[in-house]
Formats: sequence, C-alpha cells, structure tokens
Amino acid sequence: MNRIFCLALFLSLGLSSCEEDFDLTAPYEEITVVYGLLNSSDSVQYIRIQKGFLTNGNAFEAAGIADSVYYGDVLDVKLETVGGGPIFNLQRVDGRDYGIFKESGSFANEPNILYRMSGRLDSLKSYRLKIKNTQSGHEAEARTGLVGGFDLAYPRSGVRFPMAVDGPIEINWANAVNSGTYDVIVRLYYREYARSGGALLRDTFTDVVLAANFIPTKPNAGEITDFIFEKRDFYFPLSEQLEVREDIDREVHPVKGIAFIFNIGGDELARYVSSRQAQTGLVQNEAVPLYTNVSGGVGILSSRLPVVVSGVSLDDRALDTLRYGQYTRN
Repeated sequence: MNRIFCLALFLSLGLSSCEEDFDLTAPYEEITVVYGLLNSSDSVQYIRIQKGFLTNGNAFEAAGIADSVYYGDVLDVKLETVGGGPIFNLQRVDGRDYGIFKESGSFANEPNILYRMSGRLDSLKSYRLKIKNTQSGHEAEARTGLVGGFDLAYPRSGVRFPMAVDGPIEINWANAVNSGTYDVIVRLYYREYARSGGALLRDTFTDVVLAANFIPTKPNAGEITDFIFEKRDFYFPLSEQLEVREDIDREVHPVKGIAFIFNIGGDELARYVSSRQAQTGLVQNEAVPLYTNVSGGVGILSSRLPVVVSGVSLDDRALDTLRYGQYTRN
C-alpha cells in the first residue's frame, strides 16, 4: 500500500491538507503544524501546535490516535517580544482542564493539547513564536504584529440606528492596525414576558451575523471602510433564530437596545482566508498552496481583537419593522 502523509491542520478554522496515494521517496521530514491567534485584550493565550504524521495504513484511522497528531512533552515553546521585551514560556496543557474542548471529527479530540501562557501583550509590539523539539532538534518559527487601534466612526453609543431604511445601510470604521478581516455582528437585547399574567421570563439576546471574514478593499490602517448591508440582512436571519410563540410577548430591551460586535483578524489571517477562498472551484491539479507564515512548518500565527460597541438603540421605524414587518411580525 502506498504510504500516506497527512498534516494535522484540522484546527479551529477547519484547516486540512491530506495527500493520498503519494509515494514518498525521501526520508520522513518533521513538519510542525501551528495555529495561533494572539489577543492583546486577553491575559492568557493559547496556541495549538501539532505535527505531521506518516502512516502505511488508513490516514483517517491514524488521525484519530492522539499520538499521531500531538507531540509528547518534548517541545520548548517561547513567545518573544520583537525588538526587546518580555519572553514568555508556553506550557503544554490539556485544554479541557481550562474549559476548552475540541470538536469531534477525523482528528483526535481527547486530549486537547494546547500551549498556554499568561501575561499581557503590548498591542504596539510584534511577537515571534519559537518552537524547538528537544529530542530531534527540529525548529519552527512564526512572527506577527497585534491588531489594535480600531475606531468605529458610525454608529456610536447613544445613536438611534436606522435599521429599516429602504436601500443601503452603512457602518463606517477606521481600519485597525495589522488588521485584515472582520466579522460584523449585531446583538439584539430583548425580554420575553408571559402573555398570561405578564411575568418576565427571560432577559436575553441573540446575535445576527452581517458578515464573516469581510476583507476591506482598502485594508491599510486608518483607512475608512464603508460596510454596506440591506435591512433584510438583519431581519430575515433574526426571524430564523427566534421561535414563533403564542404564549409570550417580546420587547427590545429599553436600555441595552443593540450592540455592534467586531471580531477583527490580523493581516496574516486575511491572507490565509483569501488563499482558502482561491481554492473554491479549482480541481486538484489547479489548487494553489494555502498561505502559511510558519518557517520550519505550516499553519498560521496571527492576531485577533474583539470589539463591542454597546448602547445603540433602534429608531422608531426599525422598531415598527420588528413588530409589523414581514419577517418578524410573528
């Protein structure tokens, strides 16, 4: 049987690379697989580090064996501040001990081996990840800056947002430093009351994703991005998420209203996303390599930053559309 080489790049973005029926004529080459998104707003960072594996049997069966995809306790992992500053040592941990569980799939999910560090990162600095296998001597390295400096120009807290106008609706922001991709989410806060008796049942919220992995056409830091959507992009998915109930009444929270949430990914992540999108519709011999910024391995080290702008309310027309509009009147 031909030998099969698989890279364990089934990380939280679902990365995968598996080549079947490939005759390996060269000696096995150690390949380190890295996935990490640093976040300057967190005091703890987690990075997934796995390994490529070689098997003479079924690659999917081998992928389900933890020893095939995870290194033993043989890695020296450091995060260095570029240009001088703190050096952080990362510890090998089981993510399950910290409430982080890996979804089940082709690759082993128990244990969920991650590399963990504590300490604040400086959003104005760049960081270099250095990995060394203390048994084989193999080394891998990656570098990234941190996302920072995001400014939402419109809407801001206190604005009554016109979510129900006919035609394009705009959100405007100044691109963050080192940013490349944006998830744009509207969070609607609402209350549920019993129709009989009026008792408050729930004070809750639901999220509507307006865009995932949106890449601005002018990505430079400080450039103004005009994000445009239609009212249907909000009301239709909202109607899909809220169950029709004859026994309750719902109202938009009178104080919290809505919030805009931005999950901002670094420039390297945007390059990776673009390389994945470029694969769509291509046959195998046309496929271009996935982007990686890891030397001595494959994968990606980038950064992310969650930003929440709260205290935005819906204007009267938007509230009327929630109550009487074709998507949410029930």
